[in-house]
Amino acid sequence: MSSIFRFLAALFALLTLSSAVYYGFLADGLHLGTALLIGLSGWTWALLLLAVSVILDQQEEALEHLRSLTRDSRNSSEPLPKLGNSKMNLDALKNYRMSVKDEE
Repeated sequence: MSSIFRFLAALFALLTLSSAVYYGFLADGLHLGTALLIGLSGWTWALLLLAVSVILDQQEEALEHLRSLTRDSRNSSEPLPKLGNSKMNLDALKNYRMSVKDEE
């Protein structure tokens, strides 16, 4: 999936360069502002598509790592370690009363 975005980023970069040269210098005289506007907008889109492809690559690597961890834990025949007792003894707090202190 990320290769599609990389291809589109390269395509945008090339089309932007050719469009900027054509509309800025070859079509109807010299229009430097038009060339810069087309160039900056196209290169911005190309960088955004490239960033999306990098994000998708990292997400795919993280997902594969997570799958390998879950696969390893499921295939393990060792019993899971006991994490402790989650029930606390609250007898020491039995007669505790909160009081409001006036700060004057």
